[in-house]
Amino acid sequence: MIRNKTRGTVLCQTCELAESSWQKTKGLMFRKEIAQGHGMLMRFSVTSNPGIWMMGMRFPIDIIFLDAHGEVVRVVENAQPLRPSWKTWKIYNPPVPSEYVLELPAGVVKDSGTLVGDVVEL
Repeated sequence: MIRNKTRGTVLCQTCELAESSWQKTKGLMFRKEIAQGHGMLMRFSVTSNPGIWMMGMRFPIDIIFLDAHGEVVRVVENAQPLRPSWKTWKIYNPPVPSEYVLELPAGVVKDSGTLVGDVVEL
């Protein structure tokens, strides 16, 4: 379980861990959905500036970037899948180095009240 320690809210009950480079690159691509209560956590071996994009996605997600201490450094709500128009081609990056990226079903950030500066318990 992963929860927002600051707000006392659960972000996901079941979280898949993407460990290999391929798992992190693939993320949630090509899946039909992600169930409520589920998520994907990506941990980067060094504090970096990971970029997340929505190529191959079929549904919107919320993205939470966390530093090495679990502090939220950026939230992206309702990130939309790429469409043929180049205007939908976005790469989401954190404003400061991050060690973790948490991908969740769209709406979790809003429902949990998660904000930049909150601490997430992994």
